[in-house]
Order: sequence, then structure tokens, then C-alpha cells
Amino acid sequence: MTIHVKGNTDLGKLNESGSIFQGNDEVVEVTVRDENKEPVDISGANSIEYQISKDGSSEVSKTKSGGGITVTDGTDGKFEVSIASSDTSSLSGSFDHEAEIDLGDISTLFQGSLKIRGTDI
Repeated sequence: MTIHVKGNTDLGKLNESGSIFQGNDEVVEVTVRDENKEPVDISGANSIEYQISKDGSSEVSKTKSGGGITVTDGTDGKFEVSIASSDTSSLSGSFDHEAEIDLGDISTLFQGSLKIRGTDI
């Protein structure tokens, strides 16, 4: 998944939707880019947060400082969100997911729908 963010605005990309399987280990790869599609240097980010929620209630929360988010190439705007199998083992259905970054100003990188598909195994 590639995300575009325009400078230090609160306008990120909406409708960044996808699906994952319940109880699987997943990695969401994110590249932050500016309006010219150039990478944004995120190596000095004060915080990066990712959340999966339903009806306004957080089900899964990951942060750069608390764990689950790793900046893999800060100068090229790349980070990963690691979702462990235990994070989604009891979840199934439609959820919202969102990421935001603080580079001096807080910007929402993306929002969207996330379908967590149940499994039979």
C-alpha cells in the first residue's frame, strides 16, 4: 500500500481499503510521499500511529514508540505496521483503519475500510 501525504497538512489519502485474514501475521507496508510523489523523510517523526477500530472503539493499536511500527527507510518515507496473529484472532467482519504521523504537525496519512475475513482452519 502506498500512501501520499501533502506536506504538513491534515489531508491524507482516504479510502485506503483492503482485507486480511483473521489470525494471520500481516505486515502493512507504507510509503509516505508528497504531492509530487517524492518520498517524505520521516526519520525525525515524533510519532507514527496505526489503529483498527469498529464503531469508534479501538481493536488494534500500534505505535512507533510502543511497538508494532518500524521505520524501515526513514529518508525514503517507508515504515511497516506489524499485525500479529493474536491481534486479529478474535476479530471478523468490517472495520475502519487509519494511520497518522507527527512530523511537527499531526497529519492523517490514510483512512479506510478493512475487512477481516474469518478462516475455517
